[in-house]
Amino acid sequence: MSRSVRFSVPAQGVAEPRSVPSHAQDESGRVHSGMFSEPAYKKWGRRAVSIPILLLLTMTYGACLPLLTIYSVVRDLGRGRRALPLLRFHVYIFSVLFIQALGLILLLGSWFYGLFLSRKGRAELNLNIEIFYIPKTIALAEIIYGMEIEIEDIACATPGPILLLSRHASVLDTIMPIKLLGQAHGMGMRIVQKSELLWNPIVDIASHRMPRAFIKRGTGNAERQVAHMQHLLSGITDRQALVVFPEGSRFSQAKKDKIVAKLYQNNPEAADQASQLQHILPARPAGTCALLEARPDIDVVFLAHTGLEDANRLEDFIAGALYKKKIRMKFWRVPASEIPEDQEGRTDWLHQEWSKVDRWIAEN
Repeated sequence: MSRSVRFSVPAQGVAEPRSVPSHAQDESGRVHSGMFSEPAYKKWGRRAVSIPILLLLTMTYGACLPLLTIYSVVRDLGRGRRALPLLRFHVYIFSVLFIQALGLILLLGSWFYGLFLSRKGRAELNLNIEIFYIPKTIALAEIIYGMEIEIEDIACATPGPILLLSRHASVLDTIMPIKLLGQAHGMGMRIVQKSELLWNPIVDIASHRMPRAFIKRGTGNAERQVAHMQHLLSGITDRQALVVFPEGSRFSQAKKDKIVAKLYQNNPEAADQASQLQHILPARPAGTCALLEARPDIDVVFLAHTGLEDANRLEDFIAGALYKKKIRMKFWRVPASEIPEDQEGRTDWLHQEWSKVDRWIAEN
């Protein structure tokens, strides 16, 4: 058996673990220098662009849908594609846009209703809204594409609090934890996401009501990024999970080759191990280690899945990659007592567990 190798992958703007700076939060748990304290002009300036675009795009797509339907059917049948992938694509895109437009109305109405509730009542309301409408994007894929989801050992993910480390292969898997754990177990998700997603107004508005951290990759402000992530563990309850995608990006062979090439410059042995991964990118350890340092008492749950890698790009959806697709998902839990306490040990442990994700995907 080969000995353990420290897996030091570049962390894309996330520094080595350290505790949350004292200036980052006050007694109320509010982050002063974090995402939710951004200037009002920036937040509303972004929304002044993103919200009209979403509404205009929805109305335009809806108006064009009858013509798109005729065109898609003719084109699909003309190419002998009886599953009508192009038609399914246009119906799915319009359905998602329509659901998001309705979501904006729901969020607006809930804001007025929340004025009459306590802080705890508003938190419960926002959780119920998120669990209700966000998974609809996946439900639509199940209906329109005939997609089937098969889940194994999801019961091990409860109770919380947990740190959920998930594979990232598609735009759909970013909301899969909300569907799986939110709908089935009423759990709230505290999610680490890339800041570009704020240009989706649904993500933007909902994430200013729910605990979220947004990572701006390549900014060089590593200390602040780590503080954002660690702060999500503050006040986390047994009905909540902190969701992290350790790869930092969706898998592609080109991305993996680039990471391995960088590793060969500094750590050839670690690069050899990274090159053995066939279906996933190597986990970036700094962010996960920072979270485990902040809460060494928290259990870690891994989520491996396969089937969504064929829906990585827009072209994949157009080609009908999700048609009759079976999505397989596997959970397993590692108690905090089994996780090493030192940084090097945690890094080695993360690499070993992440390799299990790759092996499970290969077997399924």
